[in-house]
Amino acid sequence: MKTVFMILVFILPLASHGFSLDARSVNEYFKRNSEPRSRIPFLDHSEGIHEALTNKSIECKENESTCAKLAQLRIYPKDIIDGVQWNDFPGIYYTESKVPLCNRRILNIRNDHHVACIVAPLIYASKTSPRKLRDPNWIRLRPISVRGHYGDLQFLHAMAEDGESTEKTLSKLMNWMEFSYLVSLKKVNLNAYVETTEIQGMKVFFGTGARKAKDLLNYSTDKDQAAGLALGQMLHIIQDSFSKCHTIRDENGKIIQFLSYRGQNFEKHKKHDLELESGSKSVEFGRELLQARANSMEWKDVKLIVQKYFELSENTKHAGPGEACS
Repeated sequence: MKTVFMILVFILPLASHGFSLDARSVNEYFKRNSEPRSRIPFLDHSEGIHEALTNKSIECKENESTCAKLAQLRIYPKDIIDGVQWNDFPGIYYTESKVPLCNRRILNIRNDHHVACIVAPLIYASKTSPRKLRDPNWIRLRPISVRGHYGDLQFLHAMAEDGESTEKTLSKLMNWMEFSYLVSLKKVNLNAYVETTEIQGMKVFFGTGARKAKDLLNYSTDKDQAAGLALGQMLHIIQDSFSKCHTIRDENGKIIQFLSYRGQNFEKHKKHDLELESGSKSVEFGRELLQARANSMEWKDVKLIVQKYFELSENTKHAGPGEACS
């Protein structure tokens, strides 16, 4: 593993056009006795934007009723924070890869020995041809992190495959939101295959028998932990949707276009992501979502909350990199 990690340290700077990874800070970040980890030095560009926005939404000191209710339901801030990081770095389990030391173990971004195994496929994808990335037979065999940043699961970041209609992206996004919220209600059998869950739309993302529900939650079979992770996934999507390199909204906040990552300029993307920290709308959504879950609201009611933040413009456009971001 050391060999793999050292190779990555040397090649990562070459991949900065795709996403940001400060490899030199990884060991420091994962020191066992370090201060509580407030950021992850990768796609958040060393600023921990998603974590900061989530902490504002959780607001345990100022909003004790929601926090206390969630605690009574055994849903804790730590698991929600882990969930908001999941969209960038979901847990991975390789049955077979070119690096044997990465195989047949659950890989988690919080484990310094796993970082190289998790990041390597992202680097490879950043250098892969657009034609291959659009090939469903190729992309579906990649880790979820690759599919989320470069393939058919870009809606996990409120983005889309190049050329995809806004309506199709929103439909996919809402299917995942429903799945995540039902997990937060602890209504999903984590050991069930995804296609057997009541969310019919989820079966389009994975082949029959390819994924169990727990695989989409860092392979956790702990329903309490999974509930927090699932809420974090939902928060990440809405937070990203207010970045100008993820979506284009009109003057009323309605979505005109979901953008695609391929073809964007990294520095421009980074600049707009960093502006998210002042995003009051995404913090507002987070508070509404967490209050809804604290009050055990059903999905049919929470769906209306989500739709309010994803209302489409009458003049939508198919996905592309966006002029301001390319």
